[in-house]
Amino acid sequence: MTTAAPLEVRSLTKRFAIGNALQRSHVHAVDDVSFELRPGKITALVGESGSGKSTVARLLARLYDPSAGAVLFEGSDVSHVRRRRAVLRYRSQVQMIFQDPFASLNPVKTIRHHLERPLRIHRIVPHAQVNEQVRVLLSRVGLVPPDEIAAKYPHELSGGQRQRVAIARALAVEPKVVLADEPISMLDVSIRIGILNLMLVTSPTTSSSCTPVRSSSAGRSSRCCRRRCTRTRACCSRPCPIPRRNCMPSGSRCGRVSRPPRSIRPRAAVSSRAVRWRSTSAHV
Repeated sequence: MTTAAPLEVRSLTKRFAIGNALQRSHVHAVDDVSFELRPGKITALVGESGSGKSTVARLLARLYDPSAGAVLFEGSDVSHVRRRRAVLRYRSQVQMIFQDPFASLNPVKTIRHHLERPLRIHRIVPHAQVNEQVRVLLSRVGLVPPDEIAAKYPHELSGGQRQRVAIARALAVEPKVVLADEPISMLDVSIRIGILNLMLVTSPTTSSSCTPVRSSSAGRSSRCCRRRCTRTRACCSRPCPIPRRNCMPSGSRCGRVSRPPRSIRPRAAVSSRAVRWRSTSAHV
């Protein structure tokens, strides 16, 4: 018996209008993307820069409205929901971790404020238990002592600590889906593995599905899907490559795209990088 997908994307398309009133055109950021997320699974959305990965994540988080297609949450289309109560209900189940942990936190508010706000808006716990829940969330993501961390401001924390706060804020409302937009790209290499391990630990604990977005070249994306490279295999259940400017072929689903079209494979770009690397190493 298969587990029903809490979130499903069908032929998702997003076009951004550019220009002025006299001369207007559109940029096709996302074109015909289809995939599904299942509970307890981590699906990686992999693609090179400009392929539309972050746009897809923002569409799922309802920060953008799609130009075409549907976003199904538990069988209902939520892509064009406008009522505030319905949007809050959806966002309480689908949360997002942004790429820049400093830009996603208000610099003039304490860490306690960032964690209390979702608890109060979505009424996760009674008012008298909010402070205790903040301590639980901080301890859960490894930020101790929680009372000392809660009283600090974002600029008083390191990059890894700020990203842990962002993860705690996303988990505060006990969501069914967590969207992570390159959550380790702006962190030091030494602390990236800790953030990935934290996401691995929290995913099965909350019975949620997680979608990390990872940047890669189109050639590397195809190899991730065929060979399941070490880093992608370590943090996700299913890699889903998105070729640049083609996003995903029509009718395909996650895990079924083996290679991007030949016309967009960056053979020359890969070979030129290899030449530069060899010449640099020769000087060393």
